[in-house]
Amino acid sequence: MDINQLISAYTNAETALLKAFDFEQDWRVLPIDDMRKYVWTLSDHSVEWAEYEDDLGTGKVYTGDVWHGIIKTTSTHTAIAIDTQCDGNIFFCIFDNSKRR
Repeated sequence: MDINQLISAYTNAETALLKAFDFEQDWRVLPIDDMRKYVWTLSDHSVEWAEYEDDLGTGKVYTGDVWHGIIKTTSTHTAIAIDTQCDGNIFFCIFDNSKRR
C-alpha cells in the first residue's frame, strides 16, 4: 500500500469506530487506546484496569480519571476518555464489556 491508501484506511477506520460509539472529536483529538485485553472496573469518576482480575483493588493496577464524564457504551464495548494525570495525556480507551468487574 502506498501512503495515501494507508492514510485513507486509517482515517476511515477511526471515523467508523468513533461513530460506533456516537462520539465526535472536537478541538482536542484524543488518541484511541485498545484496552480490550484488560479486566476493568468503573467507580465514581475513575477507572481501574489490570491484566489479572486478582490485581483489581490491590493497588497493583493502572488507574485514570474519567475526563469530562465521557463514557460511551455499546452492547459489547465501553469507550472512556481517561485522563492519566501525567503530562496532559488523555486517551479514548476502549474496553471489552465482558471483562468489566
